Amino acid sequence: MTILSPPSFSATPTFNFLKGWRGETDLNAWYDTKGEENGDKCAWKWGPVKGTLGNGAYNITVAAHNWLIQMNWENARGGGCDQKLGGSFYSQ
Repeated sequence: MTILSPPSFSATPTFNFLKGWRGETDLNAWYDTKGEENGDKCAWKWGPVKGTLGNGAYNITVAAHNWLIQMNWENARGGGCDQKLGGSFYSQ
């Protein structure tokens, strides 16, 4: 299986950016006291990855392709960055 990850696959940053906007599709996005939205609060935080960052690392596989996608903020349980709703919180 080919590992698709920055900098070897140019679409990955686009998917990472779009994922940060996934919670804002209803045009009613919230922001915190610093002006950060859910995607901003976890920007460039990946959580656990397979491989080495900058050299083919990934944290999700979709349709037989590996992607490095940033985590998203979850307000529940005190708030934190996680890879999936209800998942473990990670600082990086």
